[in-house]
Amino acid sequence: MAVVSFPASARSNVARQGLVQAFSARLAAWRERRGREITVKRLNALDDRTLQDIGLDRAEIGSAVYDMRHERLRQYDERWWDPFSR
Repeated sequence: MAVVSFPASARSNVARQGLVQAFSARLAAWRERRGREITVKRLNALDDRTLQDIGLDRAEIGSAVYDMRHERLRQYDERWWDPFSR
């Protein structure tokens, strides 16, 4: 059985890539959570007539934004605030 050994620089690159991926995942999760919080605040700031015009009741705001089962006809678009994702 052959044993493959990597130089220390290759091991540190792998470790660095792992850290970068972990940081990127945490950043993406934070951005999604923050985007949803902002969406809830903005929807709560609307009056009932405007909410009715877009097809929401005030009691539905949380479920419209945080529904993970995708049972709603209209879905939350997490890219709405990111100008570079479109």
